[in-house]
Amino acid sequence: MGLRGEAAIVGYVELPPERMSKATVAPFMIEQWAELASAALADAGLAGTDVDGIVTTHLAESEIFVPSTVAEYLGVRANFAELVDLGGASAAGMVWRAAAAIELGICDVVLCVIPARYLTPTSDKLPRPMTDAVFFGASSNQYGSPQAEFEIPYGNLGQNGPYGQVAQRYASIYGYDERAMAEGVTVDLDEFRLS
Repeated sequence: MGLRGEAAIVGYVELPPERMSKATVAPFMIEQWAELASAALADAGLAGTDVDGIVTTHLAESEIFVPSTVAEYLGVRANFAELVDLGGASAAGMVWRAAAAIELGICDVVLCVIPARYLTPTSDKLPRPMTDAVFFGASSNQYGSPQAEFEIPYGNLGQNGPYGQVAQRYASIYGYDERAMAEGVTVDLDEFRLS
């Protein structure tokens, strides 16, 4: 099975070339992604709301769930979201996957972006290892990641889902008074604030 030639590249943009010796610190990779995507859409004459697919490579700010991180950051309702890791062949692999998704009717407009400026922002404080991100219940704790900025500081994220699952299982087996359950949550939150 091959491509039928029904998909086309309708917008294209590149980062300007720069010498490493003269490079300035670039925005975070996820910000570069947004800037390149905006420029490519402008070149194509399309709006951001037309996009229903993304193909990306790795980002410094997110070790896992990269496509969903990008889609959420851009506000894209993606029917198709892929991560391509083919080294120097990533761009070609991204275009092929996007064309296949379009020809299969999965999506209509796919952004394929490789942010690749030399110098991205860093922090003097080293991020904790990925195991710590998982401990926090987040997909990334890297400097500049949306998770590290907007999720981790507000509490232990990983407990919400499992708590709901356990509560539903308990209710289906034993039943419970919903008012008592709400009181338990209130007591837990009060104790958490005091600690």
